[in-house]
Amino acid sequence: VVHALLPGEPPQHDIGRLEQSYFRPLAELYYLMEVEHDFPKSLPEGQLEFEPYTAAAYDRLCRLVQTTYEATLDCPGSGPFHMRGGSRLWAAPEDPRFTYRPDDDPVGVEEIGDGIRLTTRPDPVSETSREIAIRVTGPQRFTFDYRVINCGEAPRRLAAWAITMMKPLGRAFLTVLTEPFDPGGFQGQRNIVLWSYSRNDDPRFILHDHALEVRSAVMSDGPFDAPFKVGTAMRRGWVAHYREGLLLVKYAGHDEAREYADMGASGQVYSHGDFTELETLGPLTDLDPGDAAEHHEDWVIHLVDEAEAERLVASDELDR
Repeated sequence: VVHALLPGEPPQHDIGRLEQSYFRPLAELYYLMEVEHDFPKSLPEGQLEFEPYTAAAYDRLCRLVQTTYEATLDCPGSGPFHMRGGSRLWAAPEDPRFTYRPDDDPVGVEEIGDGIRLTTRPDPVSETSREIAIRVTGPQRFTFDYRVINCGEAPRRLAAWAITMMKPLGRAFLTVLTEPFDPGGFQGQRNIVLWSYSRNDDPRFILHDHALEVRSAVMSDGPFDAPFKVGTAMRRGWVAHYREGLLLVKYAGHDEAREYADMGASGQVYSHGDFTELETLGPLTDLDPGDAAEHHEDWVIHLVDEAEAERLVASDELDR
């Protein structure tokens, strides 16, 4: 749209950048600019509404454009991905061509012992299908088994990526080791991975000795729409989120002998104005056609007040 608003053809190097980002032309846009005497004198027929643009309408234009992107992610060459809430299964590393593929199609549902298994159809672009098996293992306890299956004809290298969306204004914790895991404590054992859009001075980001905290509750003091994401190696084996009397603890393994996406960040938190995501990743796995990358989580829910949640997260009582 930017190029269509400007006179002349876009430079070839700009076209190259767009193509390298997997965008492709879909249509020619007309009537975005025209000399006055050639501009149409009547509106085209249809349900569209037209109004003259003025400087006073700038904020309204920005809101309209923003509204078209709410709860969606762009996937070059296909429709948008809609954020539905709840938990979902993606494949890492993140690549908009494959990660943001729309997944609004119905899923297969199979009853299994103490739970259900959900299965997607094979996606023709990402050449994967996904399975989530959910079981109830006790009061306020659940297991999640994830599988990302290579449905293509060529080998793939990917990892299962489990993402749980939370309401905003809560507190998310990525726990870190506080004791050496090698004799003498000579090896580095705590890594902090930040994404390009994350600011080191973001008020949501709080460093504790026992955890990295993303406290999205600070956004209640005023509008704060910038995204923030941080990750670390899950060497303590769990991450947590607290909001309004509910502490969710997600347990997942971290294998020091395996490679993980995102600089080894097998646990991650993403914060946005509308939601917070608590994420765990399995190791990167080389898959032949028909093979699957697998990942396992155990969920435990604690119904506690905020002070008790803070005490539990700071202690070793939740460690396994």
